[in-house]
This record gives sequence, C-alpha cells and structure tokens, in this order.
Amino acid sequence: MTRYRPFFRILPGLAAALVLAGLVGGSLLALAAEAGHDIAIRRLGEPYLLRVILFTLVQAALSALLSVALAIPAARALYRWRGLPGHTLVLHLLSLAFVTPVIIGVFGIVAVHGKSGWINSLLNVLGVEPRSYIYGLTGILIGHLFFNYPFAIRLLLRALDDISAENWRLADQLDLRGWNRFRFLEWPAMRRALPAAASLIFALCFTSFAVVLTLGGGPRATTIEVAIYQALRFDFDLGQALLLALVQVSLGLLMMALIGRANIEPLSRTGLRHRHGGAPEGPLAALTDILALLPLLGLVIAPLTAILLDGLRAPLATLVADSGIQQAALRSAGVALAAAVAACLLALGLLSAARRLKQQRQRPGAARFLLLSGSVILVVPPMLLGTGLFLLLRRFGWVLPDVLVLVTLINALTGLPFALRLLEPRFMAIERDYGHLCASLDIKGWARLRHVELPQLARPLGQALALCAALSAGDLGVIVLFGTPETATLPLLLYQYMGAYRLHEAAGIALLLAIICLGLIIFAETPGKRHA
Repeated sequence: MTRYRPFFRILPGLAAALVLAGLVGGSLLALAAEAGHDIAIRRLGEPYLLRVILFTLVQAALSALLSVALAIPAARALYRWRGLPGHTLVLHLLSLAFVTPVIIGVFGIVAVHGKSGWINSLLNVLGVEPRSYIYGLTGILIGHLFFNYPFAIRLLLRALDDISAENWRLADQLDLRGWNRFRFLEWPAMRRALPAAASLIFALCFTSFAVVLTLGGGPRATTIEVAIYQALRFDFDLGQALLLALVQVSLGLLMMALIGRANIEPLSRTGLRHRHGGAPEGPLAALTDILALLPLLGLVIAPLTAILLDGLRAPLATLVADSGIQQAALRSAGVALAAAVAACLLALGLLSAARRLKQQRQRPGAARFLLLSGSVILVVPPMLLGTGLFLLLRRFGWVLPDVLVLVTLINALTGLPFALRLLEPRFMAIERDYGHLCASLDIKGWARLRHVELPQLARPLGQALALCAALSAGDLGVIVLFGTPETATLPLLLYQYMGAYRLHEAAGIALLLAIICLGLIIFAETPGKRHA
C-alpha cells in the first residue's frame, strides 16, 4: 500500500484534469457527431467568415493598443500623485471596473455615451447636434476600454512599484526631472510590463462576447464569438459553429504561446515595496497629469457613476417587490456561489497534484501541463461547450432538469483559469516555506491542512472565490443561449430590458446586480480577512 501512496496523493489533480478533458473533449465530439459532414474547411474562404475573422483581430488589436497607450501617462500620473487625497479612491475604482459584470458595465457606458446619454445631452445644451457613436466599432472599443484600460493601469503601476528605492534615490541625486526621469527611470520599468499587458488585453478582447453582442450594432461588427452564437441560436448550423470554433481555438493557442513567451507574472502579486511619489513638480507637470487622467474620467469613472445614479433613480421598490426579479436574483446568487466553489475545488485539485509533481517528484513539465489543462476554457468558446454538453447528455438519454446546472458548470470552467492564477503563487510557496518543517515535526493530514495550509491560503482563496463569483453572477455568455423565462438570471433580464429600451427599469436591475456582486465579494473575502 505504501508503494502506491504517492500516486493516491496526485489522484485529486488527475481526476480534475480528467473531468476537464472529458467535458471539453466530450462536448466537441458530440458537436462533431451532430454536425456530420457539414464541417467544410472550404467555407473559410467565404467573404463573410473572412470578414468576421479580420474584424475580430482588428478590434482586439485596437483595444489592446488604445488600452496600453492611454495607460502609460495615466499610470505615471497616478504614481506621482500617490499619497494625495483621492488617490486610494481612484485605485479602488480601477479594481471595481475590472470585476464589474460586463452587462452592468455596458449599461453604464450606454448611459454616458448613448444617444440620450450624458455626453449627447451636454452637446444638446451647448447647441451642438448630438451624434450616435456608441454602436459599431467605436462602441466596442469604448466598452473594452472600460474594462481593460484600468487593468493596464494597474499592471503598469505594479511595474513602477518594482523600481528599487536605490534607483529613485539615484534619480534624485542626478536631479532627473520631467522627460529625463520618464526616459531613463520610469519608461524602462513600464516597457518590460507592456508585452504582458498588451497580450492579456488582446486575448480578453479576442474572446469578448457580451460587449460585442450589445454594442456591435449589427452584422458589420461581428466577432468569431458572436458569429458562433448566431450560428447556434438562429440557424443551429453546427458545422459553421464548429468551423469558427476551430479557428478561434487555433488562434487562441497561438496567443497563449505568445503570452507564455511574454513571461507574464502572476496577477495576484500585490504590495508596494517602494513608495515614491507626491505632488508633481510645477504647474506644467500638474496640468500634464490632469490631461493624462481625463480619459479615465470619461471612460471609467463616468460610467460607474452613471450606474449608481441611474440605479438610485429607478423604481427600486417596485423592482425588488417583483417576484420574477426576486427569483432571478436568487438564481444569479446561487449559480455564482456554486460555480465559484466548483472552480476553486478544481483549482485546488490541480494545484495539489502539480505541486507534488514539481517539488517532490521533480517533474516540472508534467506539473505545468497539468496546470495548463485548467486554462483550456480560454480558447474554447463557452457557448459551444455548453451546446456540446447539452447534446452529449441528450445522447445518453439524460435531459437536464434545470438549465442552470449547465450554466453553473460552464461558469465554473470559465472561472477556473482565474482561480488557478490567484491560488498558484501562495499554494506553491507553502511547500517551499513549510514543507521541511512539517516533515520534521510530523505534521500531516488534517493537522497540516488546519494549521498550515488553510491559514496561508485563506486570503488568496477568498479572492479567488470573490472573483469567480462576480464573473459568474454577471455572465451572459451561456444563459443567453439556453435561458428561458423560468430560468432567467439578472444578467439575462438586464439584457432583455435594454433590448426593449426599458432603460429606467434596466438601471435598477443593474444596481441590484452590482449589489449582489459586491455582497458576494464581501462574503467570499471574509475568511481571508480573518486570517490576514
């Protein structure tokens, strides 16, 4: 029995990997079997498909380029204003924008930039004819900037934090100011972070669905993900959906390889090792910083404010009393919590096996391959995966009693890469920092889990639960395909209300969904705060 104990210790991770392989592989095989001979590579030459692929690449490239270009001066300005009033609030708003459910962010963007939004209302007061610019490529770029521009700023701020105190002191001794300080000190640090930031943002925008679906404005602004949705929802053309998925998976794998070459560091690393900042030097520098932060005001802070103000003006009492909205809210919260717990359990299983393979059995390649299996959902369209699982279960004669089970499963797989990224650094460090001590004191099993593992993992585990829950609560990708009035969640209701131009009620639903996401985050992070 002792001979097989090492194998049993990696069994949870192997089981998690097999579950992932079975779900993804089984769903794709079920789709291929259902499509039969309708998959034709020659269809890639059709003008429509070529236009969709080209537009997908162009909008993702433009979104990444604009995000990092605007983030460079904004990050520098925020770093120089560190310690001054309002700085911490702005950083919190940057984090809030990144975790805001997509459908809520879209509502805030429409409230500011829509035909009857704040900007057009201001133009009308000034006597300028309002213009409709929110739908199409412009709207997609604005939507992607709302989520990814703050993310790029946080990555660049972290790069500036990595500048050593000695380098800052040397710059002061050499009297480096203005352009010279940026050129010789700040730019080299930010330049190292740019490939990682641009690659991640490109990947996120390449697979974007809800932003393109709501702000695309028509067939001229269709991405691969939306084309897959249209092929499944309206035509049920499994052959075309699979062909597009094959293109997306191929390009996605290429992107993952490029991201790996960019040497991206874990996103969970936090902390300000070297605090250097203060008010900028002189009025010209202050004016430059203000101009650098103006896009942040219009693209991020204004939509967040619109969500709050429009939500407070909505008939909240009537909406809260509506039984349909109450049930949708409960469904959203239940799906979010279940998906977050499932994603974290899968992540812990994969990490447990990977840690043992890497640190105790000296097989880092096998460990990395095991962890990469948890990121496969990044290149497989969730809607296609959901459709394949539905067909697979139907082939075995099992009809799901509730589509929410399928939605929960897909959302768990969607949150798994984020849970892995948040948990991996601390999980791997536990064995390195405490492994020998636990072995010498014969601390193992439940005692090690209770006294060593859980206290160390409490904070990142809370963060992973919070992020996965927020992403799941606001997800529109799968429920929009399978949702019915009996299984509608708040994101689906919000999408339907916006489509029917019932923006007053939609504002209230957006605020309620935001409150649920905030409550889920507070609930999930409570254990981490206790152990921090």
